[in-house]
Amino acid sequence: MEDKSLKILLISQYFWPENFRVNEIVENWKKKKFKVDIVTACPNYPSGKIFPDYVLNKRKYNNFLGYSIYRLPIILRGSGTRIKLFLNYASFLVSCFIFVFFNLRKKKYDYVFTFGTSPVLVGLVGIFFSKITKIKSVIWILDLWPEILYELKIIQNKFLYNFLKKLVFKIYSQTDLVFAQSKTFQKKILFSAGIDSYFLPSWPENINYRSIEKIKSITSKKDFLTIIFTGTIGESQNFQEIIKVAIMLENYKVRWIIVGSGRHLETLNNQIKKYNLRNFKLFDPVELSEIHKYINNADVLLATLKGGEVGAATVPGKISTYINFKKPILGHLLGESYNLIKDNNLGLVSRPGEIDILFKNIKKFLYLKKKNKLTSFLDRSKNISYLNKNKLLDKFNNVLLSQLNKKEYNYFRVYSDINKINFNKNFILSGLNLAYYSSWVNKKAILDQHTFFWPDGIFIKFLLGIKEKKIPGRKIITDIKIPRNFKTIHVVVIYQRNLKFT
Repeated sequence: MEDKSLKILLISQYFWPENFRVNEIVENWKKKKFKVDIVTACPNYPSGKIFPDYVLNKRKYNNFLGYSIYRLPIILRGSGTRIKLFLNYASFLVSCFIFVFFNLRKKKYDYVFTFGTSPVLVGLVGIFFSKITKIKSVIWILDLWPEILYELKIIQNKFLYNFLKKLVFKIYSQTDLVFAQSKTFQKKILFSAGIDSYFLPSWPENINYRSIEKIKSITSKKDFLTIIFTGTIGESQNFQEIIKVAIMLENYKVRWIIVGSGRHLETLNNQIKKYNLRNFKLFDPVELSEIHKYINNADVLLATLKGGEVGAATVPGKISTYINFKKPILGHLLGESYNLIKDNNLGLVSRPGEIDILFKNIKKFLYLKKKNKLTSFLDRSKNISYLNKNKLLDKFNNVLLSQLNKKEYNYFRVYSDINKINFNKNFILSGLNLAYYSSWVNKKAILDQHTFFWPDGIFIKFLLGIKEKKIPGRKIITDIKIPRNFKTIHVVVIYQRNLKFT
C-alpha cells in the first residue's frame, strides 16, 4: 500500500529509554515519515525508581528521533506494593486526561494509538481523546486486564474486579482498531466484548544476534549447563517454582544466570540466600544493545510464566527474541506459549506445577550437552515467519492506512417505505433484524452513508427504540419500484453459514 504521512498521538506509560517494543514501532514510523507525538511517564521501569541519567539530563529524554516526548508526573511504583501500584497506574491515567485535554486537543492527528500493556485502562484516555477530536483510536493489547490483577491477587474484591471488567469492555468496544498480542487474546476479546481484533504478536527485539561477544564475568564452565533468563522478575514469572527445581538440582552441574529486575527481585535474592543456592548469579538489567553478550553465554534460555487464564493466553515477547538466538528454550508455561515451543521443536517445555517434568527436562538438556547434541533443537526449517518484524509492522501500518478514511455511522436509517430512498445513487439495502444488529455490534457489518434498512425484526424496536412495525422481506420485494436506469442489482442470500450471490 502506498505510504501516506500519518499524524499519530502515541500514549504509553512506558517508552524509551525503557525497553519496550513500542520504541521499535516509533522507529518504524520514522522510516515511514509519519508524524508522531509521544505522551509517556518519566522512565522508571522496572526498578520503580527514576533513571539516574534522566534526572541529570532531562532534555536528552524529551526527544526521540526528532519526535516530541511529553513526560508526565506520576507516583512511582517503588517496591510495587498493591497501594503503590494502584497509585502509579492512577496517577498516570489522571495526568494523561488532564494533559491531552488542555495541551493537545487543538492539534490535528489522524490516530491516537495506545500501547496497551499494564495498565490497559490508559486506553480510556485514547477513547476520550478520539471523541473530543473526532479522530480514530487504536490500541495494542499486551495484557489481559483485569484478569492479570485478579490472578496475581493484586485485586481480590469482586465488586472492583467486575467494575474493572466493565471499563475494559468499554475500551474494547469503543476503540476503532484493536490489535491483540496473541491469538488467545483475540478469542478473549471476541468472547468478552464481541469485538474482532487484528493479530499483532511480539516480534524479536532489535538485538545484534550475529555477535559472538560474551561477558567475561560469566566464567565459562564447560561441564555445566548454563541456563539464562533475561527480562522482568515479577510475580508472573513464577520464580518460586524455578527455586524449587534449583534446590532439586543443587548437586547437578547446572547454573542459573538471571539478567533483569522487577518487583520480585528482592524475593528471589532472599530465596537464593535462604537455600544457599551457589549456582545462581544475578545481574542488573542492561541496555537492549548489550543483552546479546549475556545470552551468548547460554546453553539454554529460560521462559517461564505462572499458570492461570492469563498465563495460558500470554506469549512472552522474550520467546520470539530467544528464537532468533538459535538456542534451545527451556519453557515452564502453558497454553499458546507451551504449544509454540513444543510444536516448533524450540526446546523442552513443562507446565506450571509440573516440577518433576521441569526437573527431567533440565537433566535431559544436561545429558544432551555432554553428548554435544544441544544442536538438535536448532533446526528452524519451519521458520516461524509470522514473527518477522518488518512484515508485522508493514501489516500494522497497512491497516492504519486502509482504515483511516472509512467512515462508520452509529445510527440506522430505517424506512418503512423504501421507495423514499434516493435511487439515483448506489446504496445497500438490508433488513434490520437481530442478526444484522449482532453482526454490527461484533464489527462484522459496517454502517456508512450508503446503507439503508427496512424494519425486519420485532426485537429491534426494543433494542433501538425504532417504532416502525416489522415488514417481511417478501413485501419489500413486491413493493419496491426499481427505476429503469438501474444497471445492476446484487442480491446476497445467507444460508447455512455460506454466502450465495445471484
